[in-house]
Amino acid sequence: MRTPTPSDNFSKTASLSDSLVADRIERREFIRRVIVAGVGVAGLAASSELASAQQFDDPEAWRYQVKGFVNTVFDPRRARDINSQIQDISMGRAPAASDIHSAYSAPWIFTSATIGTVRVVCDNGFALDRFPLYDAQCPCRDGRDLNAAEIASITSPFEINRLGCVVTPDSARMPVEYNDHANVRELIRSVYNRNPDDFRIHYKRHFTTHRGRRHRTYYASDHARLTPQGQPEKTLFVGPEDI
Repeated sequence: MRTPTPSDNFSKTASLSDSLVADRIERREFIRRVIVAGVGVAGLAASSELASAQQFDDPEAWRYQVKGFVNTVFDPRRARDINSQIQDISMGRAPAASDIHSAYSAPWIFTSATIGTVRVVCDNGFALDRFPLYDAQCPCRDGRDLNAAEIASITSPFEINRLGCVVTPDSARMPVEYNDHANVRELIRSVYNRNPDDFRIHYKRHFTTHRGRRHRTYYASDHARLTPQGQPEKTLFVGPEDI
């Protein structure tokens, strides 16, 4: 099997032993499904339109991507149930931004209903409360919403193969500091094999794996790759584990 690359835009008792083995098999099967088959939004990550859905004046593009995320992190039966609910929820414009976190939240919100926290295949939590929420804790905490580029990046085969799971937000979006610039330039060169000069970094955010490993990520505009509307594509660079 070909190893995914960045361009793929990504026991003490018998009963306890059986449970652990089953959990590991389920987790491995989930990762294999995404890497090999490109399930859900992983297969969409290379799409300029979906990776930059926040630039579209079309709520249905955003609904489609959220449903793709659900397809990726849930088993097929549960995904169908949740997506049938998402399909029927009305949408509207998100309120005006009040800080850097909300400035980069999705521009569309789900308005007529919510979905309480449901555990996904990897035991993280998913909820829909105006925005899609994804968290290592259940119920999902405030400020754990995902935007289009975050979804496209964390569900790419490259990142799942590299990190071992679909990582979850573990902080709000934060301003980039002076010391971050050298780190992110090296990250772009060494891990993603891209020219750092092609990117503008907008914010940083911590994500975590199911094993509690914390990674600093950087949201960027790719000025070497434009959407059909002529806007820079957006992406998320995931750094090494924070110490």
